[in-house]
Amino acid sequence: MPQPSGYIPPNKFEKFWTDFWNNLVIPPVVRDFFEQSKEFFLYIWQNYSLYIGIGLSVFFVFFCINKFFRKKEKKIKKLWLFTLFFLSKRQMFIPLIYRLAQKDKNLEEKELQEILDARLQCKKISLKKKPKDRFLLEKKLSQALAKYFTNLESQEKIKENSKFYKILQDLEFIDKKLSELHKIYNSHVHHWNNYFNKKILLLFFKIFRFKRFEMFF
Repeated sequence: MPQPSGYIPPNKFEKFWTDFWNNLVIPPVVRDFFEQSKEFFLYIWQNYSLYIGIGLSVFFVFFCINKFFRKKEKKIKKLWLFTLFFLSKRQMFIPLIYRLAQKDKNLEEKELQEILDARLQCKKISLKKKPKDRFLLEKKLSQALAKYFTNLESQEKIKENSKFYKILQDLEFIDKKLSELHKIYNSHVHHWNNYFNKKILLLFFKIFRFKRFEMFF
């Protein structure tokens, strides 16, 4: 259809707004408010669309970067929870081992006390607040348990399908998982902490309150 001379066709934003507005079902009071605001929004878009586009682009970039690092942070926290789970599971075996050792007199009182002391010390030191100290104690507990089962093997009391054999299998499985988690966790934490050495990311981490993780040694 021919248009009069000097006619300026509506831009895409005006066309979108008109189509959207005509098809929108809202109360009259709300419609009047937006009718009065329409010119203001059109003015803002026509005069500041470039800045709005830049602002949205910057927001999108920050959103994607934040999502990327949150995913990495979540993975490290998940590995941490798995570590806590297996450490707690191993702690549950200590009372049973202690009772069996007392009953069968497989260890001297001093050796039994070493296992109990190691467990009590582990319970006193928070893995969250002092992970390095706690991990050293967990290694000490592992050594005490290894000594216990070595003693049982020397006495030929670890036979297939026996109670000692089943406990040993469970503990070996837990230790294997802890060893795997230890290596994977440290690898991820090492890469994560390296991000804090990059000046371009340091400000971003401070804004979004990302923190370093402690490594296990």
